Amino acid sequence: MAKKSDSANLVIAISSSALFDLSESDRIFREKGLTAYSKYQIENENVVLNQGDAFHLAQKLLNINKLSMRITLSAVGET
Repeated sequence: MAKKSDSANLVIAISSSALFDLSESDRIFREKGLTAYSKYQIENENVVLNQGDAFHLAQKLLNINKLSMRITLSAVGET
């Protein structure tokens, strides 16, 4: 449910794996386990992620803000 302060805004949640290409880290987690995944994340924490399938959609939604409507995008993690 929207908070009272968000009532005039449209809030859209998009998963982080839709915004960014996380296929390599997901593959490492599934094939090699949590320890290898954690090591990979630390070793690559300064590497810029490639755009995912929903990245351009998010950009277009945010451009609506230039008109008059206020949209907030929130990347959500997945478990």
